[in-house]
Amino acid sequence: MASLPNPTAVMFLLLAGIHFMKRRLTGRKTISATNGAALPNYTAIIPARNEAETIGLALESLRNQSHQPSKVIILDDCSDDDYSDVVKKAYPEAEIRRSVPRRGKAANINTVLPEITDEYVLVLDADTYLERDYAKKLLNAGNFDIVYGTLLPDLRRGGIFTAARLVEYLYGHTVWKMATGLIGASHVTGCFTIYKTSVLRKLGGYPCRTVTEDTDLTWLITEKGGKIVYVPEARGYTKEPSNFKQFSRQIKRWHTGFWQTLKVHGQRVGESNRLTLLLDVVMLDTFFFAFVLLAFLLGSFLEFLLRFTLLDVLNSPLEAMWALREIGGIWHRWFPFATNVNLALLTLIVDFGLISTISLIQAKRLGVVRRTLVGLPAFYILSWYNRFVFWRAFLSNLRFRPSMISDPRW
Repeated sequence: MASLPNPTAVMFLLLAGIHFMKRRLTGRKTISATNGAALPNYTAIIPARNEAETIGLALESLRNQSHQPSKVIILDDCSDDDYSDVVKKAYPEAEIRRSVPRRGKAANINTVLPEITDEYVLVLDADTYLERDYAKKLLNAGNFDIVYGTLLPDLRRGGIFTAARLVEYLYGHTVWKMATGLIGASHVTGCFTIYKTSVLRKLGGYPCRTVTEDTDLTWLITEKGGKIVYVPEARGYTKEPSNFKQFSRQIKRWHTGFWQTLKVHGQRVGESNRLTLLLDVVMLDTFFFAFVLLAFLLGSFLEFLLRFTLLDVLNSPLEAMWALREIGGIWHRWFPFATNVNLALLTLIVDFGLISTISLIQAKRLGVVRRTLVGLPAFYILSWYNRFVFWRAFLSNLRFRPSMISDPRW
């Protein structure tokens, strides 16, 4: 079994394939979902904290939208930066609302929510910008409570971490987003999402009880039977971490927010079959298959090293075999999984080959094959580090209670 791909990965590949074929067979085209009717109006909100370097691109992308927002509000969360010059150049009509002291993204959005009169709200992070038809494609998606598109890294910035994140997005959007969309429990990318204004008001605005308010909000809407739509043809680009410290801080926040959201929702998660199925798969993959695979690979790697190093340092092959059996016996007592160098190598080839093939197919469509090839090895290594941070976040939040979040700012 260890030589086969992860069973949960196979399941998600099948679900993604079914979703893809469903879209092809039904001939669903997002751009014609409204049958030529006038597009609804929307207000764009940009939460910002010390992001004068990037907010100009975000504003310019709104200015260039084929369907422009009726209003743009910048929520300055007590930044050290002065946004006035950037705004005058990129989007003079935009309003700047400054909060003193800092309140955080969710709280700031909730302060302006009562005054919004448009049917929809676009929440756009200050380090993210959109393609020209992004809003048009999303608002053409028909009836929805939340709609979002495909996120890609801004390849003009960053190095190896940006390239690794490119692979993560190419693979994730192809497999994860398509599969969860078929299940009906999409995990929304909160940096460029359009929400139905009335839904946000019914829920009392953005929740302020975790460090990942977009995940919390998505689960709330899913539990209440809301409709979440993913539009792969609509694309946006975001700034990615430029070094390991920034990368670690970012994924720590994401995983911490996941466990906080799970504890906040508690038994209500079980009331939504869609969300329960998704979480069951995540838990099975993270706390069973990942551990089994890791133990198998480490054990096989240890056997490979011992097979060569012991032959060099010991006087005879018999002594080497005896030492190998003793060390292997200790490993098997702690981790009762079979070790096999050839099967471990085959497992890595299949796993890496599957990820590479899917990512490169998408990369060719977007013209980013070279950057994808650079990012593939880094992504594969960082994906295991990502798992370790996820496990650590689980242990760190065992005693978490919603009341412990006194400062949910990002």
